[in-house]
Amino acid sequence: LCCGKVGGSLGDLMCQGTMGAGVIGILAGLATALYYEGKGGLKHTLSGLGAKGEGSEQGRRWFVDCQQAISWARGYPSLVALLESAISTSSLSLSMSSLQGIVPASYSPADIASVKGDVSMLDLLNSALPLDLSAAFHPPTSLTPSPSDSEITNSIGGSLAHLHASYLPPRSLPRFSGGPLRVSVDVYYFLSHARPFQAFHMLMRHGPAIAMSPPAHLASLLPMLPSSLLSLPLPHRPAPELTAAEDQYVQRFVRVIALEQISEPTVTAACACFLQLLGIDASTFTLDIEAASLIITYNQRLRPRAIDPSQTVRLFLLFGPGAREVLLRNSGRGGSRRTGESALAQSERKAIRQAVTHLEEATRNSMDMVDKAKASEERSTRLWASVAMFSRAHGEEPSDWYLQRLAKRNDWIGFLRFASLRSFPTSQLVNTLEHFADPHLREHVAVVIALHAHQQQLQTSESETGTLFDIVLAAQKAARPSLRLIRLALTLGRPLLAIIAACFDEIQARIPMVAWLLASVSMSSIEESDALKRIASGDPLLWALDDLANVVLHFLAKGKHLLVQRAFLLFDPGSQFVQYLLFLQAFLQFRFADCAPHLQRFANALNLPPLADALVNNDWQREVAVDHIDKLLWGAKSGYEQSVLLEVVHNAGLSALYTRLYHTFQVLARTGLGREYLGKSAPDIVEVLLRNAHFEEARRFAGHNGMQYLADRITVAEAEHYVNQAKSAGRQWNVEHERINVWKKIDTLFTNANTSGEAAGYFFYDQFGGKGEQTGKEQLLILDQALQWFRRALSSPSPPSSALGKESPVFPAFLTQRTYPPVTSEFMKELESRILLLSVAAEAAAVESSTSSRKTHTGSSKFSPETSSSPPSSMSSHHGVDPAVLTQVVDRLLVKGEVEKAEKICQHFRLVHTEVDILRNMRLLAEGAILPENVPYSLLPKEEQPSQSALSKEALLELLAQQVNQAAEYAAALVVRHKVALRLSLSYQTVCTRDPYVTLEFLLLHGKEQFRLTDAFIECTHLAYAKVAVNIADAFYKALQNHYEQGAAAATGIDPFWSDDDFSQFINLSKTPKDVGSRLLFLSERHIEQIPPAMETELKVRAYFCFRLACSLSGMRNVLGALRDRVPIHAKNRQFKLLVRLLTGIKAYNELTYLFDTLFMHEQFETMLSKGVVAQCTSIEQMEFRIALHHYLERYHPQDTEKLTMMFLAFNMHREMGQFCRTQATEIIESVTSQTGLLTPHNHQRLVTAMGLLLDAADNFVKDRSFKTGNRCLAMASLVSLQVTSPEHPVLNLETSHARKAMSAMSNFQSALIIARAYSLTATSEWIAPCYQQVVIGGNFGYLEELLRTIPNGAPFYSELAQKFASDPQRAGRAANLKRVLRTSNDNFLRFDLAKEFGLDDVITDLPPETMYWKRSRTLGGERSSTGSAIGLSTGSYSETSEKRTQ
Repeated sequence: LCCGKVGGSLGDLMCQGTMGAGVIGILAGLATALYYEGKGGLKHTLSGLGAKGEGSEQGRRWFVDCQQAISWARGYPSLVALLESAISTSSLSLSMSSLQGIVPASYSPADIASVKGDVSMLDLLNSALPLDLSAAFHPPTSLTPSPSDSEITNSIGGSLAHLHASYLPPRSLPRFSGGPLRVSVDVYYFLSHARPFQAFHMLMRHGPAIAMSPPAHLASLLPMLPSSLLSLPLPHRPAPELTAAEDQYVQRFVRVIALEQISEPTVTAACACFLQLLGIDASTFTLDIEAASLIITYNQRLRPRAIDPSQTVRLFLLFGPGAREVLLRNSGRGGSRRTGESALAQSERKAIRQAVTHLEEATRNSMDMVDKAKASEERSTRLWASVAMFSRAHGEEPSDWYLQRLAKRNDWIGFLRFASLRSFPTSQLVNTLEHFADPHLREHVAVVIALHAHQQQLQTSESETGTLFDIVLAAQKAARPSLRLIRLALTLGRPLLAIIAACFDEIQARIPMVAWLLASVSMSSIEESDALKRIASGDPLLWALDDLANVVLHFLAKGKHLLVQRAFLLFDPGSQFVQYLLFLQAFLQFRFADCAPHLQRFANALNLPPLADALVNNDWQREVAVDHIDKLLWGAKSGYEQSVLLEVVHNAGLSALYTRLYHTFQVLARTGLGREYLGKSAPDIVEVLLRNAHFEEARRFAGHNGMQYLADRITVAEAEHYVNQAKSAGRQWNVEHERINVWKKIDTLFTNANTSGEAAGYFFYDQFGGKGEQTGKEQLLILDQALQWFRRALSSPSPPSSALGKESPVFPAFLTQRTYPPVTSEFMKELESRILLLSVAAEAAAVESSTSSRKTHTGSSKFSPETSSSPPSSMSSHHGVDPAVLTQVVDRLLVKGEVEKAEKICQHFRLVHTEVDILRNMRLLAEGAILPENVPYSLLPKEEQPSQSALSKEALLELLAQQVNQAAEYAAALVVRHKVALRLSLSYQTVCTRDPYVTLEFLLLHGKEQFRLTDAFIECTHLAYAKVAVNIADAFYKALQNHYEQGAAAATGIDPFWSDDDFSQFINLSKTPKDVGSRLLFLSERHIEQIPPAMETELKVRAYFCFRLACSLSGMRNVLGALRDRVPIHAKNRQFKLLVRLLTGIKAYNELTYLFDTLFMHEQFETMLSKGVVAQCTSIEQMEFRIALHHYLERYHPQDTEKLTMMFLAFNMHREMGQFCRTQATEIIESVTSQTGLLTPHNHQRLVTAMGLLLDAADNFVKDRSFKTGNRCLAMASLVSLQVTSPEHPVLNLETSHARKAMSAMSNFQSALIIARAYSLTATSEWIAPCYQQVVIGGNFGYLEELLRTIPNGAPFYSELAQKFASDPQRAGRAANLKRVLRTSNDNFLRFDLAKEFGLDDVITDLPPETMYWKRSRTLGGERSSTGSAIGLSTGSYSETSEKRTQ
């Protein structure tokens, strides 16, 4: 990177501070300059010092602004002095001599030391800059690349092989990270260069993720970086304390570095210092490194070729902190299991003992060298002391070799001193006394040892019987205090000592836990169990998870679950095993409802990764729980406890074993079998169920337990049970009809159970013949069923017949006890021939039984069962059968629709039958084997024979079908299949052989144009209507799905938005609309999350229509129930158009009132009135919907007139709108008239409003062609207008009598007319009083003129008016007005009579002459004798007289 011009530019940029300001830029520039100076390539490097831009071209590239550099370098005196001297120098150049004090004498261009000398310049640059300057100082071609990951195996051996390859590389092995060379400055780098303080600060500054990441070539030797170090680095903690897992990782990390460079004492010392900086005791680490170094030195000195140093390193990596985790990971187990923990502990102990052996051997060699050098014994003592310390540090008993050596030399003082310093046990000292050569000295030392042992025993007893503090203080004097406390806890039975021992990091947490549990019970309880006795007497350091599991299971079996629970809370509070113990506690207390959640939480936690500092792993917890549940299950005292336990464990999903046991228990409970079968295997349970005839339970149980291969075994056993049950019924088995029903029932059983063809076929084949009780018809049925099943076996073969041995678990006993012929084509032909002859015999017998005369000779058509059961070759096709009988047999077969069998009989016996020939030619014609002109003329009617060639194939088939009488249904079905083949563009053979339900699906896609053909196809193929309903529903579902997915209707004939009539024809193809509705509802619920909400809504609407068409109340109730859950979701998603579609589609308005409520609550009333909603409904549907909506508004929102008006306008409800306006106006009028202040402004405005409402009502009534009601509204509006214009006269809301008075009081005729029309007082008689009042009395003849123009004024009007005048006491003064009134009448005779009666002579004088003649005639006749009689003339009498006169 720093070669040539590129390097110059880099130095230029850095000196100017472009890439790094301050002293970093200066140091980078000087480093580059010194690099070139060291290479001899820098002649005028700093020629531009102090004079920017001067000098050569290279000087212009390499310059330093010294004043700016000095300001940046404050705080670095040496660097400032250098720069100042550079300014004052005359040569304007720097040499190596001028950098004395800054560059050390051991300077190498590849590693420039800093001023302080504790880190190289390369370290600073790499840690501070984003660039990789290593490439400038370490060209890639001069270095050996790092091995790739594929070269480093996952095993310990492979890692150590690489470690040995880089053995003893003093400060020369950089780390690589793939590709170009990269030197990382981290903890590994600093410790490898003996800089512990820099490593510690690096860790505290950058965190472990960067500072302590595993080196690539040592990654397999280190455990996983603890997640706690990454989530909470040391700088972020209140105190930089390490957890147990972190402590192990750090010690392992440092241990690997120290062993990698064990030949460098400064590196190992730096590693120990680094551990102490982190607060970790480094004494054991120091002992291990010293021991390894001594062993390697010894091996290299004496056996350099025999023993590889890497073997010693490998040995010391097999024990120590983190060794087990590394071994477990590299062995591929993925985690420490119970079964492997003990093996790892033993392997670790073996490695420690091997290391102790090597150390003793190396130490003895060193002591021999000391002896040869005649050095003092003190040095030998120090050498062997390291061996003793190493042994005790790793829990091994120290070797007594050195004691034996001292004893052989009779050095009793050194013997006692070394034994006392290293705390050798008394028994070991006594065993070494025999090596003293002097017997007196031996006795003296023995006495001293005995006194010392007695004194030690007294001190121990005092400490053990003393206070807790005395015991702890005494235990601290031991080499391993925690181990001493563990042993005291067991000896004294004090569990608290185990808790204190757990506070020491030198011991694993499971050991104090085991000790606490054992110390919590009496010694007699421990003696009862051999396992607990072995654990208590063993070495605590060898206690593994297996031992903890044995202790826990023993205590749980003894009912001490609370004690185990306290142990986990003390030593592993985060363990989920506590949840299992809570489950156990609740179960044992019979709180079954409370125990299930605890076990469920425990099972869920086992599927999560365990915590980093967990005492036990998930596998250990699962195995212990399963072992204990097993004991708990079989120790339960009642079946109820077992059922609850199995149900809880099954629901928690803890183990597949208990799931199977749960299903087994349920089966045993349902079938009434005993609990003694619970422990049997699944196949044995199936056999028990079969023996007790619980076939459905056996089938379900086999499916739950993955034993589908037993399905045929169960079905055939059920068939055998049917046969045996029928035979045991007694007389019923002797009836042919009953036996045939049994065989049909078994055939249906095989079909429903989807039995393999071979098993079912051999079952029927084996039943053929029986014990002589089978008739020919029955035998024919059995063989025919066997033939059909064998055909299925050939089309979809099951295991071959050769596999039907006695060991086969699939087939029942009867298939394994006999040898059956294989299902081959020859076997099938023989079986078909046998069936044919049997059918002829059976039909012939039926024919003969129906005739009155029977043939008795052997040559008749009668077939005996023996003859029919014989092989086909023994039966002649030419003899023994009467052709007439054969013809009758064929006719019977044709009537039953067995055309193929009839053809075979005709072919076999060479019988000519016209209908059979017709049917055969029809089939050949439909198949295309012959042409229409090839059909024989003899088969056609005579009138159609000449035009045969002109007929189409379809017409010819229909013509031939008309000639068939016996098999008319078969012929019709053939024609239908041919039409279907033409419509679907398929061959006739394809239509006949294909699944008819598949053909039905294609027919349905052609839409309603082919409904008749589809219906005929369903009828002729005898399809099950339930399955047809499913096909119809599925086809409609797919059409609807295509519409919503593609945005338009698919290219099929099924319209997803058919009208009700078309959709009714569509679903009636199945004859069971209820099944179609059930399927549509099922599809809408099953795919409710995948389909659009609009599609779901349409499916429910159509399903409800199907149920309504089928009158299925339960189905309609199911649809409405499903809508209850979906309506809130649609409302939440603001899909209100779907709610409206549900309303208008289902039309169950009373049941869906809550939909109206939902739309009102979300202010979506207008959505129901939109044009789209109204347009998609028929007129009847619109009427139903508007009636329902009107009823809802009137019942629940009567005050919301605005919405009522909107509804009336949207649906053109003119009559209802008019009635509504009329009602509103009536309420206003009644409200106004009930008040005393009628003329207030407020009431005036209200009356105006009422008048407008009445006018609107009249307009709507007229639009609805209710003219009479409209006129009434207009009259009422006029009355309100009169009241507004004439407030002095109350005219509103009057009674009839008051209305008449108001009419009389009105001087204006129009006002009176308004009142009359408003109150329906328009009759002529109603105007007598107002006219008399206003005209006769008041003299208002303008009133009279308007009245006469408006009201009919015939003779009754004047008569009643005259009668009114006659009863008036003041008539004398009003006669003149009456005269004027009478003159307005056009009836002169009436005027004459009235004037004569009242003595109005001037009126009589004004009459014309003819009237006068009539007058004289009447006078002469004496018809009127007096005035009184004239006044008493009634209206009726006058009318009669007038009529006579008119005549």
